Amino acid sequence: MNRLLYYICIPFGWLMKGCWLLVRDYGLAILLFTLVSKIVLLPLSVWIQKNSIKMVKIQPAVNFLKAKHYGDTEAIAEGQAKLFKEQKYRPMLSLIPLILQIVLLMGVIEIIYHPLSYLFGVGDGVLASLASYLGLDPSVSSFQLSIVEAFRSGALTVSAAVPGVDSATLSGIAEAVSSFHTEFLGFQLCTVPSEVWGIYTLVPVAAGLSSFVLCLTQNLSNVIQHEQGKLSKYGLMAVSVGISLYLGCFVPAGIALYWIASNLFSVVQMYLLNAAINPKKYVDYKALEESRRALAEIEALEPKKKKDASYRKNRKREKKDYRRFFKVVNKHVVFYSEKSGFYKYFSDVIDSLLAHSNLTVHYVTNDPDDVIFGIAEKQPRIRAYYIGLKKLIPLMMLLECDVMVMTTPDFDKFYLKRSRIKPDVEYIYLPHDMMSVHMGFREGALDAFDTIFCSGEHVKNEVLATERVYHLPAKTLVSFGYPLADRLVSDGIKARSNPSAGGRKKILIARRGRRTTFSTPVSTG
Repeated sequence: MNRLLYYICIPFGWLMKGCWLLVRDYGLAILLFTLVSKIVLLPLSVWIQKNSIKMVKIQPAVNFLKAKHYGDTEAIAEGQAKLFKEQKYRPMLSLIPLILQIVLLMGVIEIIYHPLSYLFGVGDGVLASLASYLGLDPSVSSFQLSIVEAFRSGALTVSAAVPGVDSATLSGIAEAVSSFHTEFLGFQLCTVPSEVWGIYTLVPVAAGLSSFVLCLTQNLSNVIQHEQGKLSKYGLMAVSVGISLYLGCFVPAGIALYWIASNLFSVVQMYLLNAAINPKKYVDYKALEESRRALAEIEALEPKKKKDASYRKNRKREKKDYRRFFKVVNKHVVFYSEKSGFYKYFSDVIDSLLAHSNLTVHYVTNDPDDVIFGIAEKQPRIRAYYIGLKKLIPLMMLLECDVMVMTTPDFDKFYLKRSRIKPDVEYIYLPHDMMSVHMGFREGALDAFDTIFCSGEHVKNEVLATERVYHLPAKTLVSFGYPLADRLVSDGIKARSNPSAGGRKKILIARRGRRTTFSTPVSTG
């Protein structure tokens, strides 16, 4: 590995040596090396800038795709791959700057730790002899810096009898070291700050601050970084600042100088690239904002709740119920309820199924406090599951059953979709009111259903007319009536026949903005 790193660093060593010979100041040489490396890699930076613009350009389509197929990872991945191919976008290119930064950093670390090898061309045999003479371990990274310090302090002189090193070679190294000035702005670039601290504490502070400035400006102005989520933005910032603080503390100050210069040059380069290749000329930011809103609507389907013990308990319960639902094979009938109050619309159908068949009823609800859970405890053939709305989206796509009964119109138009796994699921729409489906619903609200339970002839006539006008496939129309109304009428008759059984009646008096409820005896005569 060390030999591989040596050969990788040879061109970096040539570049650093050229910079040092030009300015004869190690600090300025490091700054010049950093600037030249940025210039050499500029064509690649331009290519990456254009590639990043392509990503942001197609981001609206990606966001709309995620909103349309929310929860369907396979469909999203397939759609994204198609978009990337159409725009010739290469996602892996975004990793190139990071890889190059790591390689360059490794090169600088190697060169700064081994100036005798890369700047002055001292051979390994001579270095080993010098290390042996001084009692140094050549496997320690800083042993060449220790040799340089030995020449400066007088511990090693040209008159020293070093086995395996002639006087001419020793004199040449001493002369080179004497002209090797490693001080910059009052700091010795070969000094590790954590070994001395004091004024050198400014080194890690400056390194961390430069990284913070780079990340902050990238979050604001980098064409692709600006579009990432807060977690990605500030997570990357935290990691980058942490690495910078480590480099500033535990490696020679010269490496921290390179890191600081690289960060600041990157800021300047980013703004120059944005001026030369302005993303605003290529990206439809209005469409981008609309797509964000569309995706945010799905992300916010379930309002944020205070993460108390009850919230955490329901989250665990949802995960458990989700797994439990899919463990059951050969499900015949599944009911979906949006909240607890909807059970009254299904109760007659469920009671009939339990009385006239041996089927097990599977009941999915978005409400953790749905009355169905109390009913299921008493009726073993009812299995109830709490599934939140966001988790319900993939559940519907992966649904495998014979019949799904629901009261939700606009099915398959927005978030809830027909099964992608079992296309022949029979979807039944069960009404939760007696109103007109033509006057009360959006256009096409019932088109995705296979069977409609009709609360009256008016519903049947409207569905038939819609199928005829829009040339839609014929649905199965069942004259179902409205059992809830029958129960309300029956309860009213019982109350009139036995006034004392009803107890105190409630009168609801409502006006705009507020309501008042009075509980008072009311004559039923």
